[in-house]
Amino acid sequence: PYTTRDHSGFWRFLVIREGKNTGDCMVNLVTADAGSKGEEEVQKLATELRLHFPELTTIVHTINRLKAQVATGQESRVLHGLGFIHEHIGEFRFRISPESFFQTNTQGAEILLQTIKEVAALQGHEIVYDLYCGAGTIALWLSEGVRKVVGIEVIPAAIRDAKINAELNHVKNCEFIVGDIKDQLARAPELFQKHGSPQVIILDPPRAGLHPKVVQHVIHTAVPKIIYVSCNPSTFARDARMFCEAGYHLQKVQPIDMFPHTAHIESVSLLTK
Repeated sequence: PYTTRDHSGFWRFLVIREGKNTGDCMVNLVTADAGSKGEEEVQKLATELRLHFPELTTIVHTINRLKAQVATGQESRVLHGLGFIHEHIGEFRFRISPESFFQTNTQGAEILLQTIKEVAALQGHEIVYDLYCGAGTIALWLSEGVRKVVGIEVIPAAIRDAKINAELNHVKNCEFIVGDIKDQLARAPELFQKHGSPQVIILDPPRAGLHPKVVQHVIHTAVPKIIYVSCNPSTFARDARMFCEAGYHLQKVQPIDMFPHTAHIESVSLLTK
């Protein structure tokens, strides 16, 4: 096993992702880089997994060369199956790759998405920017009730999935851009000229919350409505304070218990100007 004490070892993470509504199941073996010898060990384990768990639909090997102990990497290869799974939420079908973010609680995800839709109270004419869009889950869910959704995400594989998911669901009014959020917003005039100015911005950042520059860039857009989806109350409070100090009003905070019997809580909040 890999240890952060001296950054030695090979095996780092075993990630299992299941499509609760499709029966698909992916195993992602995350390791350090040990060259051909490491690949042989991974292939041996993959063979054993297929033998003992024939229900597995795909097995992927991901190499993380960084010291940070995270279950993502810089290189992936498919050992078995297609290298992705599918999941259904409501009427939508989603393709999920190893690198793509997707809510782990499928039933909770549908409640979360419906809450976002209700809090946003969309009228049908809006251009919505979905920042940290992942595989396009929120964008597609809102697509029927808006003029257009523009999704931005830094992970290329997630944007690839988002575009495929739009095609799978015959959604024509979603555009997806790969890039760092703060860099994309830094050139907001050019971005908005090309894709349209937003009436609503959706923020769904990781647990660390928003980069301060992202907060400032969003404030400078003067967008009238912000929907903030948070998985960390502490960083949400920090970011919400900055928005409120800039003239936004926190109108609503709706908590959602995505992980029952744990300390984790998701929330959907509405900020208006």
